[in-house]
Amino acid sequence: MSEVPTPPPESAPAGPPAPARVYKRRDSDKWFTPFTRFWDWIDDRDIDKWVVSLIILYGTVDVMRWAMHYAENGDRPGLEIAAIIAAVSAPYMALQGFAVKWFFEARQ
Repeated sequence: MSEVPTPPPESAPAGPPAPARVYKRRDSDKWFTPFTRFWDWIDDRDIDKWVVSLIILYGTVDVMRWAMHYAENGDRPGLEIAAIIAAVSAPYMALQGFAVKWFFEARQ
């Protein structure tokens, strides 16, 4: 008894390639044209998104380092320490969640 091979699933056709960015002189470009071109270069490579993401990642490490130090050396009862750590880290985790969402939505 031989099995009939199933064909591979069809992938969606690739869309048209993105048009090349056209660098036109803007009406607002005066003496700061080099700065405008530099910002366009940064924007084309998404460097700004990576820098913001890395800064927020560093902040997460710093908040967690503080929380571990506070938990080890705090002179309050355990439940109060946990409440203080949660009160400090919860807003930062909300910022981190927003930044990760912004990073992935900006890449589309």
